[in-house]
Amino acid sequence: MSFSPEQFVDKLQQLHDSQDSISTSAKWLLSQYRDSEAIAETWKRYVTQKKLPERKRLLAVYLVNHVVQQGRSQGIEQFQKAFAKVLIDTLPMVSLQFPSELQGKLKRVVTIWKQRKVFDPASLQQIELNLNKAISSSSTSSSSKSNGSKSNRTDLNVPSNIQPIVSLYQKLNKNKHNIPALKSRFDNAINDLDINSLVYEENFQTVTKIAKVTQDTIKESMGNRNELIECLQTLLNQEVKSLDQDRVLLNEIEFSLDSKDPVKIANNGGVNNDDDVLPSYGGNDSDSDSDSDNDNDDGRKSDDSNANSDDEVTVMPKRQLDGGSEEEELNKQKKMKPANPEEEEEEYIVDGGDDDDNALETHDTGNTESTVTSSIQDLLSRLAN
Repeated sequence: MSFSPEQFVDKLQQLHDSQDSISTSAKWLLSQYRDSEAIAETWKRYVTQKKLPERKRLLAVYLVNHVVQQGRSQGIEQFQKAFAKVLIDTLPMVSLQFPSELQGKLKRVVTIWKQRKVFDPASLQQIELNLNKAISSSSTSSSSKSNGSKSNRTDLNVPSNIQPIVSLYQKLNKNKHNIPALKSRFDNAINDLDINSLVYEENFQTVTKIAKVTQDTIKESMGNRNELIECLQTLLNQEVKSLDQDRVLLNEIEFSLDSKDPVKIANNGGVNNDDDVLPSYGGNDSDSDSDSDNDNDDGRKSDDSNANSDDEVTVMPKRQLDGGSEEEELNKQKKMKPANPEEEEEEYIVDGGDDDDNALETHDTGNTESTVTSSIQDLLSRLAN
């Protein structure tokens, strides 16, 4: 049966992380040993694809490892010669697409080849040299990128309350790709279990370890997600509180502007009526009752005052009643010089009130000049009232 590159690529794409899958594909390749050169070139084109997942590249390397070792043990040297030519240049190219963890796996494969002398010494030395150079340059580049990213993060000046959220997002993004890959690996391993296999227990232990790693990764992601939700909720509560405070400040500014607005002041007749712009607060019933009582008390006091005013004794000089003007009477009183204080008395008629209150009051105007002045002032005050 002639070799088909398309069929080989299909087998490469269907590889999964299990010993049976790799062994089955390796047996098929060993049967195509006459086309070892074409197989090696097809493999090179496949693993150097830009969009090929990392796991697929690594599984393709594991397949070559199985083929060359089985070919050596079976005396099929065609694959050793064919792959030695392409691995010198291809393996370093593959390593550049890998993170440091997978690069370590590549170095481990090359170490096994050296120990078991799978390839000739010259080819092994060149493969190892080129691989180490590629990994070294990749590490330097990664370090520069890491320092640059740290510098960028520093320049961003992430607030302290946001930093935990950023850290949790980074952890979740890291597991975003790991979890599907681990779950797929577990599914393939559990499906490949054969209960009739002589090594079923050993295979089951391997599957159990894969399941444990997958479960731990998922639990870690769940913990980070719960913590992230709590951080976001706390941040939300803080922002809601800050928003309310901003609204209060905005209202205060608006009230202050309204109280000083010249248009509104002009509409109020030039009076700055702060009661129109400042918020009012309603009192309780007891306050209203108290205010009402106070108003009633004030009303009663006002009535009493009016009543007293009505009942108040109005004293007018007798001369004024006879028809003289107020000014003339006052002038006469100022000019009065009583000869005998006991002889000179001025009568006053009490006007208003009950009959008992209508009595004639007399004031002594002859004691001293200050007494006359006081009487005049008292009269003016009563007339004004």
